[in-house]
Amino acid sequence: MFELILFLGFIYSSETAIASTAKAPEEQDMLFNFSSELNQELDQLRKISPEDFPNKIESIRKIMIQFIQVKARVCSGEFTTAVLEEGVSSGKKNVPPLTKLSKQQKQLCFAELKAFQTTYINHLFEARKRYLDYLHTHRLDELFKTRDKILQDLQKGVHVF
Repeated sequence: MFELILFLGFIYSSETAIASTAKAPEEQDMLFNFSSELNQELDQLRKISPEDFPNKIESIRKIMIQFIQVKARVCSGEFTTAVLEEGVSSGKKNVPPLTKLSKQQKQLCFAELKAFQTTYINHLFEARKRYLDYLHTHRLDELFKTRDKILQDLQKGVHVF
């Protein structure tokens, strides 16, 4: 169900980007906004605790990879897209015409995909770094405890080796 919501959010954001390619600069800045679900997943990835990293990373990764694959197919023009244009009717009630992406729209779509991938990679890097730092600290603590225990046993006269 969540994947369906992500896909529909993606389609909505793509159609918004396509329909508004000739808009003002402040509106074009909004073209790089991702659906709220994907933003939540990216934020969750960025804020994931090191303890939860192994359990949560795979599900987040699957969602992101699926989105990237679908978005790449959309950007390459594998799908036709409904573009809402004022004054255009196809003879049917409120049905927009199906069109292929123009060169400018494809470039914009790929730019949006690249921005998403960059954000995903940076958040994934931060999460992995925190996890590795956590593991390193945890293992160092274990190492110090082991050393202290061996030294205590040695002081008590227990042969360690």
